Amino acid sequence: MSCSDKAVCAAPRCFGDVLDPGRQEVQSSTTLLQSEPNSAARDATQTFVANVSGKTPTGQVVFVFKDDSQVDQRIARVTVALKGPVATLVLPSCDANWTEKKLHLVACTSRFLVTARYKGDDDNLKSSSQEMVAFRY
Repeated sequence: MSCSDKAVCAAPRCFGDVLDPGRQEVQSSTTLLQSEPNSAARDATQTFVANVSGKTPTGQVVFVFKDDSQVDQRIARVTVALKGPVATLVLPSCDANWTEKKLHLVACTSRFLVTARYKGDDDNLKSSSQEMVAFRY
C-alpha cells in the first residue's frame, strides 16, 4: 500500500492518510547533559547523564567526546540506550583497562568537551545538548 499524493510520507508510515489517519505530528525533544562530578580525579569514575524530554522518548543517545586541545582534535563516540528518558554513561578511572582506546585518550586528558545527541524516534525529533566542558585532574 502506498501513500496518496496529499499525505506526508515518511517510511514506513504515511501521516494524514488511510494508513495512519489519526497519527499526530512528530514532536520536538530536548536533551540536557549533566556530569557527576564535572571535575573528576584521574583515579575516580565519572558519570554522564543525558535526560531527554519529549513524548515518551525511546531509542538511543550518542555521547560525543572531543579533545579540547588545539593540537590534536580526537573525537570518540559512545552510544547508550535510553532507560525511560535517561541515558547514563559511567567512565572508569583513567588507570583502568578501557576497551575503547580512543575514548580513553580523549576522556583522560585534563580538559575535554562532551555533547549528548538524542537520535529521535517515531514520536520525537532528534536533539542535542549544549556542549559541556569536563575535566580530569
